[in-house]
Amino acid sequence: MSLHYCFKLWLPAIEANQNTHFLEELKFLKKKQSWLVLAITAIGFGGLFTWLSYITPLMTVISGVASSQMAYVMVLAGAGMVVGNLGGGVISDKLGPEKTCALLIFLMMISLMGVFLLSEHQNIAFVLTFMCGALSMSIAAPINIMMMKAAPGSEMMAAAFMQAGFNIANAMGAFLEGYL
Repeated sequence: MSLHYCFKLWLPAIEANQNTHFLEELKFLKKKQSWLVLAITAIGFGGLFTWLSYITPLMTVISGVASSQMAYVMVLAGAGMVVGNLGGGVISDKLGPEKTCALLIFLMMISLMGVFLLSEHQNIAFVLTFMCGALSMSIAAPINIMMMKAAPGSEMMAAAFMQAGFNIANAMGAFLEGYL
């Protein structure tokens, strides 16, 4: 089975919009909702990226996991991400993207607080690793749906700005944790 066939199987058929001008694509930035979604992304995911940036010292120094076992910890986080990615879309279909984002960001905040307070207990740290991974990816679908709704006609540019929001969260989270 070719890669091209796999993409056609899983992605919707969308015609390319050849008539859109760059400045027209940026019109979504005039909407308050677009900026709100970008702010939620840039600020709300900072804690997640802090956890992910410093997972090795957290797990080895605080939780007592041998550094030779960190690959397994990352597989556990990745397994959580796979489950979360699938679950986020299902939950979003049932609750709607706004309620799903609010619920999942709240749960992610609780799980990250759990990491801060309970990581000295190795078994709990493993559970929290899976949960943080799952929650991190479960929010991706609904928050992107919110942005697509806020940017009709500018979906591609909005998706690029969402990536920038995640990058800001990653940079701010790692920097602030290292600085503080």
